Amino acid sequence: MLRSRANLHGKKTMERPVHNPLQDVLNEGWEPCAGAQQLGGSLNPPGSEYSAIVRYAGVAFSFNVLRAALETAYFPFVELTPIENDFCGWLADQVTVLHSRQYKLLDYDALAEELEEMGRRERDALVSDLEIVLSHMLKLAYEVRAIERDRNERLWKQTIAEHRHRLQDILARSGTLDSKFDEDEFKGKAYKRARQVAGIAIAQDEQPIGPSECPWSKDQILADDFFPSLADS
Repeated sequence: MLRSRANLHGKKTMERPVHNPLQDVLNEGWEPCAGAQQLGGSLNPPGSEYSAIVRYAGVAFSFNVLRAALETAYFPFVELTPIENDFCGWLADQVTVLHSRQYKLLDYDALAEELEEMGRRERDALVSDLEIVLSHMLKLAYEVRAIERDRNERLWKQTIAEHRHRLQDILARSGTLDSKFDEDEFKGKAYKRARQVAGIAIAQDEQPIGPSECPWSKDQILADDFFPSLADS
C-alpha cells in the first residue's frame, strides 16, 4: 500500500510503508516471541535513538523499529482459548491475533464457520421479522370481527412498527439482503408462513388467509405510515 507525503518542494510523492522485519521473526513461532519479549524488557534507549542498532536473530534493527514492534506485537505465552471452552474468550484472542498480524495463530476453520453462521443469523432475522410484520398486516386486513379489531388493532400496529424498524436496520447493514428482499428466499418464505400464523389467529377454520402471493410491495411493507385496513382486502 502506498502513502503520500510532501517533498521539499511541496509536491506529493508516494512512498511504501517500511517493512518491519521483526514481525516476520515473531511470526515464525513461540521461541522467537519469547526471546523478543525478554529483549524488549531489557532495552534502554542509547544516547541517539536514531543511530542505535540492535541485532536479534541474525537481523539488525534500529532501536525505534524494534521498540515499536515490541510495543504492538502479541506474544502468545498463554495458550489461546479454545472456542468450545469459552466463545467470548476465543473471540477476544482471535481479535488480538488479527490486530497483531500473526496470522499463523488464527483458528481458520472456526473463524470461517463463525462468519458463515453470522451470515445465516442475519438472513434468518430478516425472514423472522418480515414474517411478523406480514402476519400482523394480514390480521389488520382480514379481521372482520369488530370486537377483535377494537381490542387488538393498536397492538398489531405497534408490533408492525417495532419489527419494521428491525427490518430497516438489517437492510441498512446489508445491501445484498436489501437487493434480495423480494425473492422467494425472503419475502416469499415469510409471507407463506405469515398466512398460516394469521389464519390460526383470526380465521374461523384456522386455515391460511390472504392471497397466495403477497399483495404488498417492498415500499409498503417498510413504510412507517402504511397499515392495511379492511378496505384494502
